Amino acid sequence: MTLVFVVALLVLIVTVLFIWKLVFIARIKSVEGGYKHDVILPHTEPVELYFADVSACSMKVRFCLSAAGVQYKENVIKLPSAGSWETKLPKFLKINPAGTVPVLVHKGHPIYESGEQIKYIANNLMPPNSIPLCPKDVTKTRENNYWVDKTSWHASEIFANLDEGLKRRVGNCIPMISIPSFPAIISTLSWKNVFEGILIGGVNDKQVFSITFSVLGVHAFKYLPMLRTIVKKGKAALFQHLLELEEFLSSKGTTYIGGENVSLGDIGWGAIFARMEYADWWVHVQPEIYPCVLNYWSNMRKLPTFIEATRHVVVDKEHSLQVTRKVKEWKKQFDWYRCMYE
Repeated sequence: MTLVFVVALLVLIVTVLFIWKLVFIARIKSVEGGYKHDVILPHTEPVELYFADVSACSMKVRFCLSAAGVQYKENVIKLPSAGSWETKLPKFLKINPAGTVPVLVHKGHPIYESGEQIKYIANNLMPPNSIPLCPKDVTKTRENNYWVDKTSWHASEIFANLDEGLKRRVGNCIPMISIPSFPAIISTLSWKNVFEGILIGGVNDKQVFSITFSVLGVHAFKYLPMLRTIVKKGKAALFQHLLELEEFLSSKGTTYIGGENVSLGDIGWGAIFARMEYADWWVHVQPEIYPCVLNYWSNMRKLPTFIEATRHVVVDKEHSLQVTRKVKEWKKQFDWYRCMYE
């Protein structure tokens, strides 16, 4: 009788899990980046952008569109960090089966992956008589392409080999340098949001982070040294990439990577710089070691196009400022937290 009960219970559990996966968990598919000529999406304007105003990759594309002077329709999507699982619901998965933002749409055709999107904008959407975002000089073009590639984020590289992925691209450092801000972000979410994430997204690394920080808060960094190690690896790689940028800018003596005007390489760095500000990394960039980088950042953050790219649309700006204030507070309060930055 006992054996029959155990077998029946196991069958029931497997059946429930199967139905859960079949009915509830978002059916996400990988999508190759670039322009999709064979896909037509509903649209009302020639150029539309699906984005989230707290997304680093979205900020990159918004910066590019603003710098190019392209008019576009804003389709704002809320991310899990803002309490919504909109990107994983069937309606959005018709826009992007990968369930991510941003998605650039030109005359109904989607362009996936932010690195491909900014290249598409520079090559296909520039208004007449506008300043090119890709330098015409061969050497400058090569340098610009190098930084576009360097600032791109490839999640597959991180999962394949964290150390090599961080070393290969500064864009791959974005998730690691963002982790210190997670407790502040997740503290604004309800347990309902967390459970919705498990129901819709299944149990994955993001859900584990959500549950961990929901239960332990900022003290997760104290009790789980592995988290501190990951952040420190991201920090070490970030500052090595900044050193490379410092040497480049010092050798060129120009305001931006391609000269006195913003190019795609600068736009790539803009997204990283904005995330550094959000998670309070800039106070650890030493002026005596990175004078050119700091001057570069000072000039970039004043650009009207950069300000427009970081404009809050759905998420209250105070929410982002509160996250940064929390990070500053924790650095003063806890040695084990501050050590991640030092």
